Amino acid sequence: MMWRIISTGCSLDLEHLMIRCRPYYLPQEFRSVVMTAVYVPPHADNNNKAMDELFGVIDRTETSRPEAAFIVAGDFNSANLRKVLPRYHQHISCPTRGENTLDHVYTPYADTYKETIIVPVPKKTKILCLNDYRPVALTSTIMKCFELSTEDAIALTLHTALSHLDQRDTYVRMLFIDYSSAFNTIVPSKLVTKLRDLGLNSALCDWILNFLTGRPQAVRMGSTKPSTLTLNTGAPQGCVLSPLLYSLFTHD
Repeated sequence: MMWRIISTGCSLDLEHLMIRCRPYYLPQEFRSVVMTAVYVPPHADNNNKAMDELFGVIDRTETSRPEAAFIVAGDFNSANLRKVLPRYHQHISCPTRGENTLDHVYTPYADTYKETIIVPVPKKTKILCLNDYRPVALTSTIMKCFELSTEDAIALTLHTALSHLDQRDTYVRMLFIDYSSAFNTIVPSKLVTKLRDLGLNSALCDWILNFLTGRPQAVRMGSTKPSTLTLNTGAPQGCVLSPLLYSLFTHD
């Protein structure tokens, strides 16, 4: 992935780092992604001044990069970007520190953080039943930043194996297992209980639970898209987190 820093700033009220990157997989309507990491100190003298300063940075970049998708994330403490950019949406609703939601993720795209469009792709030449389709999830721009394709996974595995085989008197054993509808069997509440038992941070567990529940999903066939169904179980296929979450869910 190609990236470069396009803006930095550090003042008494605001610290920010803005980068522009080009992920390997990106929706066709965007040519790049502009991500801004933000820190508003808890002792900031003026949250309004901090948000005005951040608004100026984002506004200038949106004007110069109209083809980009924008993501703003960081520790906002008591500040709120929507006061100066009301068209941006805050996607984190779970507590991130104690009982407070101080870490925010903003984008100008409503309901895109967890919304998924499912496109059925035939597994076989002749379709006899619904199980002959593979449900490919088209996720949001934000989730595209987390996705890992099968091709990437195979390439990484082969690179690791071949690098090991370059050493003298070595061999590699591989075991491939295909679980049927594996990601659909994840129960978020039970998963989070197991993650807490494994010692994961409570804020991270809350974020994962928030991510896996209340996910809008619709199946698209050609140009036809029915009404959206909200899911509270399973994990989206194609998301880099899903294989790891499934492994942790079944580790015992």
